[in-house]
Amino acid sequence: MDYATASCESIKGALDAVGTAAISVPMAPYGDALVIQRPESIFEPGNAVVIFMSADSSAPSTATIVAGVAHSIDADANRLLQLCNGFNQVAPVTSVAFQGDTGIDVLLKIALPPRILVDVPPYAQAVISDVAVRVPDARAILDSNGIHGTPHQSNETDVERILTQVYTALI
Repeated sequence: MDYATASCESIKGALDAVGTAAISVPMAPYGDALVIQRPESIFEPGNAVVIFMSADSSAPSTATIVAGVAHSIDADANRLLQLCNGFNQVAPVTSVAFQGDTGIDVLLKIALPPRILVDVPPYAQAVISDVAVRVPDARAILDSNGIHGTPHQSNETDVERILTQVYTALI
């Protein structure tokens, strides 16, 4: 078993222990991922949150927790980056913009050593929740500035889109 798969299995076990369900998504040869099954009390309905571990031995050994904000945004890239940078100054997560095939995608992410997520499951649960609850704030900032896109959903298409963006950013 490779490091990415073993790490995701360990993280999944730790999350199960604190009541946060996750589904494994093998991404061979790119890595492994978990799709978090959201309790609606924490997540806005439909939000997609994933944890990605790269199989690339040259990539840093991190678990990247990612939530999709919006995709297919048709906006001035410089203005969008300014808004993302402004959000980054007030939030403990990083907002990032990627040029996708149908417009710009905005994601929230935080990268942590996988060991801490395994060793301290309540912390892992808290970080996942913190990333998830910031999605509506990020969407509100975009909306208030006249920038609109399609909210990421917890479906196969959007999860694959998020994971592709995260993997592409790591290589």
